[in-house]
Amino acid sequence: MQRRDGVAVVLIIVLLFLLALELKYIEDSLAEAAMGNEEKCNAICASEGKAGYIIEGYCNCRVPITFSKRWMCFWNVSPMSEKSFALEKKNGAKPLRRIPVYPSEMFKEKIDPFSVRNYAVKAIASHPNSNDIATKIFGIYDYVSRKVSYISDPLGEEYVAWPNETLGIGGGDCEDYAILLASMYKSVGLKPTLVQVHNREYGHVFLIVPVGDTLNGFLEKYKEILEKNTRYSGEIPFHFMIFGTSKEHCEGINRNLADGGDINSFNIIIDGTTRDYPGSANPVKGYEFIKFITL
Repeated sequence: MQRRDGVAVVLIIVLLFLLALELKYIEDSLAEAAMGNEEKCNAICASEGKAGYIIEGYCNCRVPITFSKRWMCFWNVSPMSEKSFALEKKNGAKPLRRIPVYPSEMFKEKIDPFSVRNYAVKAIASHPNSNDIATKIFGIYDYVSRKVSYISDPLGEEYVAWPNETLGIGGGDCEDYAILLASMYKSVGLKPTLVQVHNREYGHVFLIVPVGDTLNGFLEKYKEILEKNTRYSGEIPFHFMIFGTSKEHCEGINRNLADGGDINSFNIIIDGTTRDYPGSANPVKGYEFIKFITL
């Protein structure tokens, strides 16, 4: 009798154990069912020490993005002056009397925010936090990168297209990209500046957009946008400009940033022809002259 009782107790214990396992399985299943796709993806990737992102319906595990900050602090230069400057070492500059660049009006007269506003709104409306400056900067750039290819001007001629023309035909050169992007950014409340750089033989046009947010605060939001919408991971460059009041001011800013400090505002460098991401390149490198065109 005692033996039978002992067997019964063991069976009960085994049954309770199996029941506990079943209940745990049900609990885990219900918890997993309650999780969204992003949470599931993050849970999977966390086991690999990576961040998880849903891209085109699939879970992607990536090393989180970190930014290598690369900046130029200009003194003796105002983006509002519309003068041209000869680039000097350490980003100083001196005004030029005669310059190998095209007149500002050649570009300014083509800026037309209203003709491309619908496209700009469409480009950012599908993103979370669509009215945030980081979303506007990336969303519009990404849209243009997908729709427009680089095509050079006629040999020996400088043809500057209207922004809706560039978008409509799906092609243009550097100033066409810059005018299209500047028009789209202006159409959603941003304040871009066109930048011309030249040497003695050839030139390039890109733009900068002022960001009235701390650099680190902006990059925290920008990091999430790039991780969710691009193939990039790990350390990537981020190029920007600052305008100091003097050489000493720029030296102080340089020391602060080199020591890991923050700044309250900056200008992100945007070169449409790279078709990577805003801030990915420094188009100034290799040129002798620079001119800022206020729009």
